Amino acid sequence: MKRILLIVLGCLLLIPTAGCWSERELEKLAVVSIIGYDKITVDGQKQYQVTDRILNPSSSKSADTSTPTEDILLTGTGSTIQETSREATLNTPRQPYFGQTEAVIVGEDLAKEGLEQMIELLGRYPEIRLRTYLMVAKGTAYDVLNSKPEMNETLSREILDMADNKKLGISYNQDLSQYFQNLTSDDREAVCGVIEKTKSPTSDEDRIKLVGLAAFKDDKLIGYLNVEETIGYRLIGNNFKNGRTPIAVHRSDKEMFTYLLRSSKCKIIPEVQTNSINFKIIIETTGDVDEVSGIEITPESIPSLEDEAGQRLTEIAQQTIDKAQSYNSDFIGFAYWLHRKNPKAWQEWKSKWEETFPNVTYEISIAVNIDNNGGLSKNIKVNLLHALSIAMLSTPKRLRVGDLHPKPQLGT
Repeated sequence: MKRILLIVLGCLLLIPTAGCWSERELEKLAVVSIIGYDKITVDGQKQYQVTDRILNPSSSKSADTSTPTEDILLTGTGSTIQETSREATLNTPRQPYFGQTEAVIVGEDLAKEGLEQMIELLGRYPEIRLRTYLMVAKGTAYDVLNSKPEMNETLSREILDMADNKKLGISYNQDLSQYFQNLTSDDREAVCGVIEKTKSPTSDEDRIKLVGLAAFKDDKLIGYLNVEETIGYRLIGNNFKNGRTPIAVHRSDKEMFTYLLRSSKCKIIPEVQTNSINFKIIIETTGDVDEVSGIEITPESIPSLEDEAGQRLTEIAQQTIDKAQSYNSDFIGFAYWLHRKNPKAWQEWKSKWEETFPNVTYEISIAVNIDNNGGLSKNIKVNLLHALSIAMLSTPKRLRVGDLHPKPQLGT
């Protein structure tokens, strides 16, 4: 009995000494915050180019935390993605670590050729998180990653903050998980955010911006959506929550107001006929009116403003659907809703959806709710004569010769 107890006790004492077999010390890792992939021509040969942004290891040792520490740029080229990734990390003694990668950026040329090989590699690599953002760079990913941050200490934090800011509604950034789902689905096409290099408004240095969407056909980039088409995509896709997207509504050159779109709900109903399909798109939005010009806002005028805002949003949604049909890329989800609402009909139309989608008809109905017109109960009207007198009193009086030598008054 004592022998058994000694054996058990010995085993218990060995547990704390086992350690962690997969342990890796942070000081020996090169933490990759952003990965960029491009397809370039080197000596007449097409090759991959990988650009990594590595967190600066000196930032964790620096006592002065107020001093900005930029991340480090590494790049490499090769005939395969794995070979290229190895070349990119040859200039650092540390082992690359991708567990903290925030975004994957793909250059325009590579995106047009197709992302299947790259996406499959990322999906198989265990360190890459599926919540990592996927973006397409207008131009090359290298140019984007070679830019400087405008307001943050590192470019990776700048990109992440921009991607997380969904309130303006002018972009919509998907992660690898969403792209995987769309790529492997037979009833929807993929989109992802667009990032591009631009000039800083305060200097001549290169900066970045995230605006618009990249549309795909299968795994290939087919075109871009501008700001209004991106807003339309988010309207149809139920992607507006707690937003602040300004929609300008013009009556004339002198009369306009801005509808500040905060949230929306969309329902798509497929109507299947014998030889055709029609889609009813029903959208409800909620927002405010924060800017007016030449229009008096009263409780009685709110319904007409809601109708005008609804017409403007209808035009925006139509632009998005027309762009999808011109690309023959069903990223707006008509096939998805047909599949979900009427699986039997989808099985009949599935094989010919490629020819059907560009010609399907649709109807859009948008109900706009304006529940706030700002903190003013009525418009501010300035009395011009009063404003002119104030301006004259605040302007120094110009002296004349007569003021220095007054004329004698009659009768004195």
